[in-house]
Amino acid sequence: MDFLPGELRLVRRDGIRLFNIHYWDNVLTPMSARSKRRSMVKYDPRNLSRVYLQDETGIYWPIPYRDLRFPPISLWEHREAMKRIRAKRRSAVDEKLLFDSILGQREILKESRKTLRQRRESEKLRQATSRSLPAQASTDSTEQDYSHVPPYKVEQW
Repeated sequence: MDFLPGELRLVRRDGIRLFNIHYWDNVLTPMSARSKRRSMVKYDPRNLSRVYLQDETGIYWPIPYRDLRFPPISLWEHREAMKRIRAKRRSAVDEKLLFDSILGQREILKESRKTLRQRRESEKLRQATSRSLPAQASTDSTEQDYSHVPPYKVEQW
């Protein structure tokens, strides 16, 4: 923990805010809005899903995202998303906008990693499903006779 980068932060009522992301855990309840002293908050640049708060006794407490639905991100992804958001001339950056930008970029990256063969196969699949189904059904299927099957007894009201 001692070698991780860190910043001094004040624990507020809504938790800790670092990199435009809010962090909260029940450990912060006694400290929230009562401490006048800034505490050392350490973070792992490879995974910003949790930060580590050092208390007065020197113990590091893991503090997760306030909204646990958000995926883990790296500091590099965060910086790239902030560049894209600022390029769109957005002045107010909230967590939702930040994570939407990161997830959108991940989708673009996942789509670009497909090989040429995978892209051709997915295009063939799209073309095959867009064909008319009645033409395929008339050549492949035969009509079955269900007249010998007795119907269920139904109670009439």
